[in-house]
Amino acid sequence: MHVADVGKVCLISILDVVSRLKVESYPRLGTTNPPLQAYQLMLRLAELSTGLPRRITLDHGTVFYDNTSPSPFPTSLHLWLLADGASTSASHASAAPPTMPRSSARIRQ
Repeated sequence: MHVADVGKVCLISILDVVSRLKVESYPRLGTTNPPLQAYQLMLRLAELSTGLPRRITLDHGTVFYDNTSPSPFPTSLHLWLLADGASTSASHASAAPPTMPRSSARIRQ
């Protein structure tokens, strides 16, 4: 999104879909596609406050899904999450809550 007097901003939000708790939310300035490291930082911060999730549902942002490859899985983020012990799944547009911003991750405890 574009914010007046700030420029490009991407809001990274991590939600617990069971309790509907917003675990972490962080604005990333100057980009609409934050790098992998920004998501790793947010996921680590969320793990510190809520513990390691059993499952994480991801949208189709470029860091979650490589749309340039004939076989988009696994991405670097998927491998990083699996090494941490969390399984991943892709979200479906109808399953995402209306307040869910693009390029965000949802945590299921």
